[in-house]
Amino acid sequence: MKGDVVELREGSRKNALIQANLDTAQGRGIPPWLELDGASFRGRVVDLPRRDDIQLPITESLIVELYSK
Repeated sequence: MKGDVVELREGSRKNALIQANLDTAQGRGIPPWLELDGASFRGRVVDLPRRDDIQLPITESLIVELYSK
C-alpha cells in the first residue's frame, strides 16, 4: 500500500547475498513509485505503480487466463 515501509533487521544487513541484491537493484534503477535508502536498508512505497510505469513486456490477458483456471 502507498506509504508502506520495509526495513531489514540489523542481523540481515550483513548478509552478503542481500548486500549484492541491493547493489544490483541500485545499479538497475529504482522504479519511480519506490524510494530506497540503501544506507539504512529501508524502502518505502511512494505511490502505486501505473501500467505505463512497468517497462517489462507483460501480456495481461495471459495473467488473467492463468488465474481464471
